[in-house]
Amino acid sequence: MKTLKLLTLIITTTFIIATTQHIYAANQAEPSSTITNNVMIDGEVRKVDQSANKITLKHGEIKNLDMPPMTMVFRVSDPAMLKHLKQGV
Repeated sequence: MKTLKLLTLIITTTFIIATTQHIYAANQAEPSSTITNNVMIDGEVRKVDQSANKITLKHGEIKNLDMPPMTMVFRVSDPAMLKHLKQGV
C-alpha cells in the first residue's frame, strides 16, 4: 500500500512539474508578429459610460488581424482614462 501511495505521489508531482513548465514556456514565447506591428486604423468614440467604466469604439478594418469594421465595447481598468474622452471624437 505504501508503494502505491508513493507511486501516485511521484506521478502527480511529475504531472504538476511538466504542466508548470509548459505554461511557463508558453508565457515566455515571442509575441506574435501581428501583435507587435504598429498599424494605424480609423476609430471613433461612440459612447463614454463613466458610471460603468466602459467605452464604445467604432473602428475601421484591421487587416493584420483579419478583422472587419465593427463597434466594440471595452471596460477600462482605470476610470480616469474616460475623463478626457468625448463622444464623436
